[in-house]
Amino acid sequence: MMLLTKGENLKVGDLMLDPEKLYELLQKPEGVEDLVNNIEKTIRLDEFRLNHIGYIDHIIISEGQMLINPEYIRELTDKYTFYTETSDQLKAFELVKRIAEDFSELKNLLKEREYAYYDDFRTFMIKESNDAKKYDSNIEAIARYF
Repeated sequence: MMLLTKGENLKVGDLMLDPEKLYELLQKPEGVEDLVNNIEKTIRLDEFRLNHIGYIDHIIISEGQMLINPEYIRELTDKYTFYTETSDQLKAFELVKRIAEDFSELKNLLKEREYAYYDDFRTFMIKESNDAKKYDSNIEAIARYF
């Protein structure tokens, strides 16, 4: 109700109006009652309250729309944005990104989609070679799972 009244007292002359009763008297577009009921049911759910109610402070109402405060978005962007500081970090990022893309493609080729223990590609597809700085393909795992 505070959104509709913007915190103002509702009075006609000296008569104070109850916001809930006034809401009942308002002519509302079709579907508004269902929307309000769904919102009320949702916010009563423990899971919703535990996971989302803390974010209410970051919601603003602007020109009739509910928006996430742009300052909060900037704070999150700054907090969760990482930059490489060296050329080695950049090269490592690019290599790991390529490995992840290739591994995703490999997972799509599996005969069986679930392989639990072998979810770690180092034990699933790659084994250490005699040279401690290199890895070799694990042909036994390839023959068994593809």
